Amino acid sequence: LDCLGATLQRHPAFPCGVNVEFVAAPVPSSPATVSARVYERGCGETQCCGSGATAVGVAWAVRTGTPSISVAMPGGTLRVTSSPAPTLDVALTGPAEYCYRGSVPTIHH
Repeated sequence: LDCLGATLQRHPAFPCGVNVEFVAAPVPSSPATVSARVYERGCGETQCCGSGATAVGVAWAVRTGTPSISVAMPGGTLRVTSSPAPTLDVALTGPAEYCYRGSVPTIHH
């Protein structure tokens, strides 16, 4: 993922960079779930990506007519539900977990 993701993310077709998603179609034992991994510009592979999961869900709905799909990512599974085209109102549900705490010192002039 690192090599291909970095290559695609910096491709000349995307002069500002791009987030790259790799998605595996559902398997017969779990037809309502796709697997996805995300390579985000500026930081590499991420554990989970809400906007990426939403993009996968909308693409799935448009392609298959199925309004709801679970998107399994390394950091957890998100559920994407959308209304039919052309409206495509989208709802994203899933767990939110605290995973990092940091601080940035401020400089006072």
